[in-house]
Amino acid sequence: VEPRKDVHILPNTSSLLLDPSAAPPDVPLWERPLSSKVLIDATKKWKYTDIALPPSKYMEKVEEDWKKYGL
Repeated sequence: VEPRKDVHILPNTSSLLLDPSAAPPDVPLWERPLSSKVLIDATKKWKYTDIALPPSKYMEKVEEDWKKYGL
C-alpha cells in the first residue's frame, strides 16, 4: 500500500452503531454526529513471485509437532 495513492478518507459519513468512538451506545443512530471512513486499496498491482516455503523436512517436523500439540 502506498498511502498517497491507496488510502482514501471519506469525510462526513454517518457513523455506525458498532463504532464506540462515535457516541455513547445509548445514542440513536439518527442522533449520532457525522464521522469519516477510510478506504484502503491493498490489492496486488502486479504479479508477484511464488511464495517461498521452508524445506519440506522442516514443514513435516512442524506438522508432527502440531499433532502432538493437538492443533
